[in-house]
Amino acid sequence: MTLFINEGISDYKVVGLDPGGDTFGVSLLSFDEQTKLITVQTAFTVKAIHRKDHYRRLEFIHGEPVAKRLYIRDRLYCFFNEAMPNYVQCEGPYMGSFIKTFASLTSCVESVAREALIQYNSEIPMDIQEPMRIKKRIGVNLKGQGKGDKEGVRKALAKRDDLIWKVDLNILDEHSVDAVAVALYHLLDVI
Repeated sequence: MTLFINEGISDYKVVGLDPGGDTFGVSLLSFDEQTKLITVQTAFTVKAIHRKDHYRRLEFIHGEPVAKRLYIRDRLYCFFNEAMPNYVQCEGPYMGSFIKTFASLTSCVESVAREALIQYNSEIPMDIQEPMRIKKRIGVNLKGQGKGDKEGVRKALAKRDDLIWKVDLNILDEHSVDAVAVALYHLLDVI
């Protein structure tokens, strides 16, 4: 699903998500309709191991996977409130040969990201896109590289001259780098 930028919005904001079972890459990119500039406002990784006592109690009662998902959901909800996005673009899971991982990521995307977004504002759309389409769209050179090349996305983003960075790309981990690529994928579709 692709939505076009509304004429009344001068600063269109997209949250990019790179989901995982223990981590969730998050980014916020904005597009200024007047200047036509894309700005990487922030990018970071939510790590479920950093959950606090409240979540430890939930873990004791409901199990570790539930406590991790609730922690990540709550962090995303807080970020949505802070960022006030117009759109959320999420990377879908790459199934490959890891069926259990695929099931875990699918559950994480649906139950965590979508629940947090609906809790924030049920009118904000969220789309899920497959990883290879995102890589191709942002300019990752896929020839001669394995699908698991983690630096390909960083290299492709570093080469782009249409991005203004408010964060240092060189210190971002692979999850937050992927989240930037995910948000950029959507912006390139609508601008």
